Amino acid sequence: MNDRPLNVIRPVRMRGGWIGLFTGVSQVSAMEPVVTELNAEGYRLVWTLTDEWSLARKLLNLVIFTVTLGIVGFKENILIVGERV
Repeated sequence: MNDRPLNVIRPVRMRGGWIGLFTGVSQVSAMEPVVTELNAEGYRLVWTLTDEWSLARKLLNLVIFTVTLGIVGFKENILIVGERV
């Protein structure tokens, strides 16, 4: 019997604002290490979807973005769904 779960969900976090812009973080470059780790654990990529934020989280992000003049900001995470091979 295999103790690993059939499906797993992994979040991919990305930077926003000026910091994210100048570090060159794109969706693909942020997803690569997570997908590589997922494959090493014996899972394959099945689906990706955007983590939807609540209105309160969006407003908090807007306040942080405004107060820091765009230097610090957050993006909605990407959720990766993996299936056991």
